[in-house]
Amino acid sequence: MKKRNFLWAFISLTFIFFLVLIINSNLINSYKSVNQNSRNKDQIQDILSSDSMNININWSPDSKMVAFIKRDTNKLMIWKVKEENAEIIMDNNDFKKFIWSPDSSYLLACTPMGTDVTLFQSTIIKAQDLSPNNYGVVSRYFPVWSFNSKYLVFDGIETDKSKQWSAITAISLETGKAKTLVKSENTSITYQIVYWNSQNIIDYLEIHDEANQNIEKSIVFNSSDFK
Repeated sequence: MKKRNFLWAFISLTFIFFLVLIINSNLINSYKSVNQNSRNKDQIQDILSSDSMNININWSPDSKMVAFIKRDTNKLMIWKVKEENAEIIMDNNDFKKFIWSPDSSYLLACTPMGTDVTLFQSTIIKAQDLSPNNYGVVSRYFPVWSFNSKYLVFDGIETDKSKQWSAITAISLETGKAKTLVKSENTSITYQIVYWNSQNIIDYLEIHDEANQNIEKSIVFNSSDFK
């Protein structure tokens, strides 16, 4: 009787031992499979850098995504870390500059001089046209993000019927509302945004074309104006 019990115990332990081995083996193979199909930042950068057709490579601030253009197909691509391949975001684009929001939630894709601007939500890949001319602005430079990634500012020329003036214009991403922050009806004066800091102070240049003079100025941004 004791021998029989011992035999059954031995068989049971042996079965459990091999079952554990099989499960561990499957888990290891599954882990390897996942890691073989995923890419870390360094691997993605090496792949992109090794192909001259990949241009305008621009990483998000959190280093979790990279935007780039395929020069041979003119496609806008985004490659997320841990993904095996890049994703096509837009075909046949004329974008020359990418500007990530500070929190990496949004990507601005801009044509030269910022005349056309498309906003992409990086997690959903949803496009939205934020071109300055939609807000009555003829852009001179690329837009600048607020520190909290909720607002954009453009510098350019605003127009209204027969009038036009140089201006700095802010846009709320949440409401779509635009507001002129600074303006001058002297068209020989233009503006260029330098920086928008965490204290909501926007530093900019007031450029006097005729006098060939640049004056450094600042303005405090008030988000309550958009509510």
